[in-house]
Amino acid sequence: MKVWNEILPWFDREYYAFSGLSILVSVFIFFHILTKDKVQNEKDLICLNGNVINYSYETGTRNSQLYYFWTDNYKCTFQVPAKFLKKFNSFSFQGEITRNPKMKIYILKFQESEINNDKKVFVYHLENQHSIFLNKYSTLKIENSNIEVMAGFFFFILGIGYYILRKNYWKPEF
Repeated sequence: MKVWNEILPWFDREYYAFSGLSILVSVFIFFHILTKDKVQNEKDLICLNGNVINYSYETGTRNSQLYYFWTDNYKCTFQVPAKFLKKFNSFSFQGEITRNPKMKIYILKFQESEINNDKKVFVYHLENQHSIFLNKYSTLKIENSNIEVMAGFFFFILGIGYYILRKNYWKPEF
């Protein structure tokens, strides 16, 4: 019971709820950073060749965009991840696949086992002989950015700062 008495004030709405939730969010962010698949450079990517037979651009919930395409020699669904959509030239892609559907598709090495299954595989680079629709250098730069680490530290510092403020200066009155 002594441990519960120490934990309970962190989740009391009038006392330390903000600190508890901020630190909990930072723990989730750090857990995500530590468990996500690491992509450091081009050596972590492999090149696949295929003819695009179909594509789909859907508007999902809350106006999210979902970009999928399929090739003739792989069963998987290739997906352009949402964080790469600003770098993806979808208009050129739509025009080029009718004239020249043969594409070079770069995916992660560890996803190579999923290309003959009915699963989604993320695309990191997409090109044909005339155009580059998604550049691997810009996608790797996005993938290796430190924004998640900074967000985790921000929530952690915010939670600890609010805890110190409530504990020493702004004490709740019961």
